[in-house]
Amino acid sequence: MAQENKLEIHSFSKNHYEFSAVLKDSQEDRFIYVGISDVRFFVNDWYKNVLIRTMKHDKDWTGGSNHFCCWKEVGVTARQLIEFMKRKDNQEKQKEELELEMWYRKGETYNTRHISRSPETSEYCRSC
Repeated sequence: MAQENKLEIHSFSKNHYEFSAVLKDSQEDRFIYVGISDVRFFVNDWYKNVLIRTMKHDKDWTGGSNHFCCWKEVGVTARQLIEFMKRKDNQEKQKEELELEMWYRKGETYNTRHISRSPETSEYCRSC
């Protein structure tokens, strides 16, 4: 289930009647939390309602939004959540790059004698 979706088990914690695991993307440092509820209650609830959510790092126990799936769909759902995280991160990166580009262009529209501050180095440089 995990290997066919390019995931590996990063950590596993078993209790008497439940367990949790952290899956790791085999290509990047992206993590998914998986939790099975107490198997003694609610017939087949542990199989039909597996908790799965994204993690910012391997110790992020609060994680992203809760999602639920059946046990046989854990690998596929984990892969979908990782791909969603990748797209979201790429969109945020593109937005930051666009804002930075707009910041630079704004500096070019001032008159020819000005002082601008570089956001990367926090140094001041003179144009002209």
